[in-house]
This record gives sequence, C-alpha cells and structure tokens, in this order.
Amino acid sequence: MTAATILVVDDDVQIAGFLSDLLQQIGHRVINAYLAQEALDRLAAPDASGIDLILLDVMLPDMRGTEVCQRIKASPDTAHIPIIMVTGLDKPSDKTRGLELGADDYVTKPFDPRELAARVHAMLRLRRAERELRARNRALAALNAVAETIGRAVELPDVLNTALDQVLATLELDAGTITLTHAGGQQAPAARRWQKLDLSSGLEAAEDVVRTGQPKLLTLSVLEHERAAACVPLRSRDRVVGTLLVAGSRTIDQDGLDLLSAIGNTVGGAIERGRLFDAAQRRSDDLAILNDITRVVTSSLELDNVLARAMRGIRELSNMREDELFAAAKELRAPLDVVRQTATLGELPVPNFSAGGVATPADASLMRQLGAQSVFVGSGIFKSEHPERVARAIVMATTHWDNAEILAEVSTGLGEPMHGLELSEIPAEERLALRGW
Repeated sequence: MTAATILVVDDDVQIAGFLSDLLQQIGHRVINAYLAQEALDRLAAPDASGIDLILLDVMLPDMRGTEVCQRIKASPDTAHIPIIMVTGLDKPSDKTRGLELGADDYVTKPFDPRELAARVHAMLRLRRAERELRARNRALAALNAVAETIGRAVELPDVLNTALDQVLATLELDAGTITLTHAGGQQAPAARRWQKLDLSSGLEAAEDVVRTGQPKLLTLSVLEHERAAACVPLRSRDRVVGTLLVAGSRTIDQDGLDLLSAIGNTVGGAIERGRLFDAAQRRSDDLAILNDITRVVTSSLELDNVLARAMRGIRELSNMREDELFAAAKELRAPLDVVRQTATLGELPVPNFSAGGVATPADASLMRQLGAQSVFVGSGIFKSEHPERVARAIVMATTHWDNAEILAEVSTGLGEPMHGLELSEIPAEERLALRGW
C-alpha cells in the first residue's frame, strides 16, 4: 500500500494520539487537528490537495462533525476527499445522518484497530481508483481538445501555434515551444510562448530527446527559479519530426509525461499533414507559374525572341547577390531554391524545351543556338513530302547544331516542306485561336 496523508480530526488528545500511532505503523503520514475550525483551515491551505483521507470525530467542541462533513463535501476543492466518521454515537439515526451529509464510511468507538486499518485501506484503494479515473478522463479530454483544435488548422504555422496554445491552456502550463528537426538533428523553435519563462536553456534537452526518441522530465533554471519542465518527441510514422518542450510552476509527474507523449504523437501527425499541405500548395503555385509562362510563350510567334530573353534572364541571375536573388524570386513568383539553383548552374535545372513551329533542320539548329537544350518537333513535318527524312534531319540538326557542314548535308534532298497558310486569308470564324495576333 502506497503511503497516504491522513487528516485526523478529534478533540480527544489520547484518541488522536492512538489513531496517529496506528496509522503511522501501517505506513501513512498523519496530520492532527483538534478543533473543527482548525481542520477546515487546514483543508483551505494551498497544499490541501495532498490529503488523501479524513478521520472525523462527530462530537467536536466548536462544531458538530456532521456540519464539518457537510462543508467539506460542499467545496469543489475538497469534495473528492473521502471521510470516515469516528464517533461513540452508535444509533442508526446518527450513522444515517453522517452518510446522508457525504461521509463515505462510519466507525464507532471503541473500535477494533484491525477493522479500522482495513477500512482505511479500502477507502484509500477507492480514492486511488477515483483519482486514476479522473486522471484518465482529464488526459482523454486534453487529447480530444488538442486533436479537435489542430484538426481545424491546415497550414503548418497554424498547426504549430494552435497546438501549442491548446496544450498550454489545457494543462495549465506557463510556457512552451515546439521545435522542428533540421539537418543533423538540430532543433529550431518553430512556435514559442515564452512570455512568462525563457525556455532557451531547454533546447539542448530537445536535441537529446530527438536523438534518443524518449520523453524526458527536467528542471529549468529561469531567473534564478527552478521550474518543472518536460520535453517529448513529436512522432509521425515512426519518425521524430520535432519536440514539444513545456514548463510551469506545477510539478509534472510521470502521468503528465505520458499524457504529453500522447499529445506529441497527435501533434506530430498534424505537422506531417501541414507539411503535405504546404508542399501541395507550393506545387499548385509552381503549376500556376508554369501556366503563366506557357500562356506568354504560346501567345508569341517570335520564339527566337522568347528564348533570347529567357537566356538573358538566366545570365542576369548568375551575376546576382543573395539579396537580389530573393527579390528576383519574388518578382518571378518562383521558388527561391529553384532561382538559386538556376543562378548556380547558369541554366534551368530542367531541360529547356523549344516547341511550336519547329519543322526544318534550320529551325532546330536556331533554337539550340539560342539556348534551347531540347527540341519538340512540330506536327507539320508529317505534311511534308518526306516526313521520315525531315524527322531524321531534325534529329541530326539538334545534335550537331553548331556544325555547319552537317547542317548543310542533312538539309538537302528533303523535298517539299509543309505548305503554310497565310493568316490574312483564313476567315475569322475558321481560326482556332486569336492569341498573338
């Protein structure tokens, strides 16, 4: 049986001493009160939550024990503490009155020490079971509150901030931070609430939690005061993506650490969803940029000018400083890492395709000279006199675009090319598109 703290309220010094000796012999701590008001004052003290059981005499000089029982059970701060009434009154009406007012058990004087010890143990077991049930209910409520709150957030910054606010509010903690794991396992704060406490001294513990994958109880020294703290890993798919570090004036026990670990798993999953959303959003933005570029390119019939401008822009990027690259990325509405890579390579990180109207070896060679790395052959070659010859010649011209002799050789004997149409001769209602004109 785990040691408990028991408040003995009896004005008889001998009986109070006997009860104290008995309870201490079976491993419990005892607090004595000899008057009703003394007991009520003791229960109103800040550390009253540590009292596990009350042995209360009915006949007290300043107030009847039944009234004391009623007051204790009427207070939300003490109503959960079990009470065993101890009295020399053995009438059924006396026992019934005490039980009606909230007493949990009744022992009459003179009592058998073994019977009293058994009743004390039974009541403490009930108290422990109720405490565990309340703790589980609080833990479940906290988990549900965090899950519901972060479930409404989509973007990663919103996920982090709402999760941290909900954890601190639900568990009544003073400060906290969520760190995310970067290269080498280093932890960088991504959301913080340090108004009351500076948790910078706990970041080293956060890196240790990431390395071991195990939650950790610790004590932080903040402004010359010791604060109870805990750090738990944020997990997603068996991978640690960061940590949750919290601290407060209240003690964080093993149950609290277990609850924080469960919350960490929920937050870790939400972080992964937030990252997926951000990636999808960036992909959507990239596609929008590509769509804009496609509209600009396909709306121009001067493909050589388009390529020349593109290559000139790439050369300009290669000569820019970091701050200028940032401004260029913003102006181009392009991801900064893609702009940096383009500036470093001196070319796009993907093949630069030239497409639209490439129907002769000369077209292919010109596009390569202007900076295109690949050529998409136009369907017009199939309307030429010898499509296979033209296709083979364009492949050779694309490969040997800077060799005049090969270009001249492959450009002979191709027959008639596709006949073009004069735009002005096409009726407006037969035109498939009007862009560029």
